[in-house]
Amino acid sequence: MIQRIQSLFWLASIISLGFFLFTNPDIEIIVQGIIAAAILFNIITIFSFQNRKRQILISYLAIFCIIGYMGYFVGQHLNTPSSIEALKIIPLAVSIILNILANHFTRKDIKLVEGSSRLR
Repeated sequence: MIQRIQSLFWLASIISLGFFLFTNPDIEIIVQGIIAAAILFNIITIFSFQNRKRQILISYLAIFCIIGYMGYFVGQHLNTPSSIEALKIIPLAVSIILNILANHFTRKDIKLVEGSSRLR
C-alpha cells in the first residue's frame, strides 16, 4: 500500500540503502549481504500491509541489520578515524531514522484501527 506514509518511508529507506551499496563497491560480500537483507526486509514490510505488527517486527530486523553493520564499520575504522570514512555511513543512519519513523506511523495506524473498532 503505497498510499500510507510509512510505506513511503520504507521506500526511501530502500533507496538510501541502495545508494550506500552502489557508492561503496569495495565492501566485502558479507557486508553486501547484510545490507541486501535489510533491503529485502524493507520490501517485505511494504507488502505485508495487512499485518501491521509483522511490519513493525520485520522493520526492526532491518534496523538491527543496519546497526550491526555500523558496529562492524566502527570497529574496523577505530584505529584510523577519518571524516571521509565516517561520511560513508550517513545513508545507513538515514535509513535507520526512516525505519523508526515508519514504525511510529504504523503504531499510529494500529491505535487508529483499535480505536475505530471500539466504536462499533
